[in-house]
Order: sequence, then structure tokens, then C-alpha cells
Amino acid sequence: MDKKLRRQVEELLRKGSSRQLGRVAALLGVACNPETHTHYYSEYECPNCGAIFCYACCGGQNVDVGNRYGAKEYMNCPVCGTNVLA
Repeated sequence: MDKKLRRQVEELLRKGSSRQLGRVAALLGVACNPETHTHYYSEYECPNCGAIFCYACCGGQNVDVGNRYGAKEYMNCPVCGTNVLA
């Protein structure tokens, strides 16, 4: 684990809320399905911070509405907010 990632994980763990723990899980590549230890949907890796997440544990998305509310689909990283579908 590089120093930047380690600092991010330590800071998020210090904050301690469940949302912060979800961000830590994404940074560490921990899956969101505790029964199978996999993600519920296809995994994405953030090009900015390296977090690994899926549709179920992303930071925000409009993929399920079929472009009803915008011309472009987006799926944001739960850690840094980068749109991984751009």
C-alpha cells in the first residue's frame, strides 16, 4: 500500500461513520457482498484513486434510469467522486 492510500485509509477510519467505512472498503478493494465476498455487480476501478466498487456501492449514478435525467450516464467513485464512465 502506498503512502497516499495509507493516509486516506487512516483518515477515513478515524472519521468512523458507515459511509467512511464504505469508502475504506472501496480503497482496499473489499467487496460489498459479505456472503460471497464479491461485488453484487460488475466491478469498476477508479482511474484517479484506485478504489474498486460496483453499482451497489458507488458514490452516485444514473445508470438505472436509461438517460432519463441526463444525456450521459455516470457512476461516481465512492472515495473521490470521479466519474468512471466518462
